[in-house]
Amino acid sequence: METIHLGVAYGSNVRLLEQLLLQDADEHENVLESPAPKVSFLNFGASSLEFSLSFWVSEPVLRFMTKSDLNYRINELLQEHGIEIPFPQHDIHLRSINMAPLKNNMQWEVEINDKLDE
Repeated sequence: METIHLGVAYGSNVRLLEQLLLQDADEHENVLESPAPKVSFLNFGASSLEFSLSFWVSEPVLRFMTKSDLNYRINELLQEHGIEIPFPQHDIHLRSINMAPLKNNMQWEVEINDKLDE
């Protein structure tokens, strides 16, 4: 068994994603029909909805080439259907910050730039 993990943006049509992943696996000549490929909705991640596509091939030597082929096609299918693979996102909340050093630094940069322009 081989597995491809991927995350898609929150708000994505997850049933469409499931169909596209299964379509990709079903269309590849090296992916076995039995046991059938399977899509699993794994988790609500920090930046994405996390899925896996599990599939089987008849020969171990075919695993990496088949996985690569499937990944290329998955990328194409996601682009064609507007399903986004998000970049990790982090929100930073500042409760309080001493702005004096920042203001001093900004003033210093302005003074230096003024002198360079002379």
